[in-house]
Parts: sequence; structure tokens; C-alpha cells
Amino acid sequence: LLSIIPTLGHAISAPAAHVRYVGPLFSRTRRDSRERALLERIHELPRPRVFLSLGTTYGPGLLENCLQALSGFDGSLIASGCGETRLGSRAVGAPFFHDVDAVIQASDAVVTVCGGKTVMDSLKHGAPMVGLPRQGEQRDIALALADQGTAILPCLRKWDGAAFRSATSPKILIGISRTTSPRSAACRRPSSRAPPRTSPR
Repeated sequence: LLSIIPTLGHAISAPAAHVRYVGPLFSRTRRDSRERALLERIHELPRPRVFLSLGTTYGPGLLENCLQALSGFDGSLIASGCGETRLGSRAVGAPFFHDVDAVIQASDAVVTVCGGKTVMDSLKHGAPMVGLPRQGEQRDIALALADQGTAILPCLRKWDGAAFRSATSPKILIGISRTTSPRSAACRRPSSRAPPRTSPR
């Protein structure tokens, strides 16, 4: 994953010669009625929409911190892992979204611990990320994403509600919004041409 982040990211770089990303690891084309209703509700939410996808290991406690910090968020929240309940009129929650691809497509940013699957799906759709890594490899991935301009890391060392709230403000999210179509870059065949060299100033 670390080796293909530059290819899938916003920064201009040569494609990785040894890999071709063709889509998400899991995909469900048939959605049950409950998930269809949730997706319809998500599309009705006002923008910006922020998807909180924090996994199962650290998710419960971290999700609670995020929701508290975003209590006055001027947008809409989509939360995975919080039970089938609406978190107010501008939020949708579910224990699990099977079609994460569809949720990310409908979102303007993704809050993630920088686990592989969420990162890959977010990069596929060019969705900017707010990274909250919890452990070693997640931090490595988060730093690589930040280096490519596809993620911001408001509290890398420890939880800081004020920093997180500031990082997820609509003004900041607009600044890291979708600027390219990473999938088209990721799926092209590796080029035999070397990347152009830049002359030192």
C-alpha cells in the first residue's frame, strides 16, 4: 500500500511499475432494503458530508470523541459503527456499511484511522482524508498520505478535540477537496518513459 500511495495520490508522480490498482477489495452490487434506504438518506444530507470510518478496534471510543468534537459541525455526518440510528437531522449512522464505495462517493471527506481498505477506497474516489492513526503501520500510511497531499493529520500523537474540529471545518475540507481523478492515474499502464527531471534552483 505504501508503494502505491504516490500513484493514487494527488501529487504528480510516476506510476508504480509493479502494481495496477483496479478497484476495491470488497464490492456489493446488491444492497438490502435497509442499506438502500440509508444511502438514499445520505444523498439527501446537506454538504459537506463527512464519513467517519474508524474500524472496530479503536472505533467505539474514538468515534465518541469525534462526535463530541463535531457536535456543532456545519455540515452532515455519516458514522459507521454507531448503531442504526440517526444522530440528529444532519447525520446518519449504521453498525456497518457493506457498500463502503457508495458511501465514500457520496461523502466530501473521510475520517479514518488509515487502515488499508478505507485508504484504498478513498484514494480510488479522490476523497480527502482526515487521518487519526492509532498504531504503527497506520501512522506510516498516514504520513505517506499527508506527504502526497491527500490527508491531514490533526492529532498524530494524541487526541486533540480542538485540533480535530478545526481540521474538519468546511473551509479546511474545501482546501483538500477532490482535485484529481486518482483512479484514472492508478489504472493506466506503466509508462516506459522516466518522469521529467527538474533543475535545481
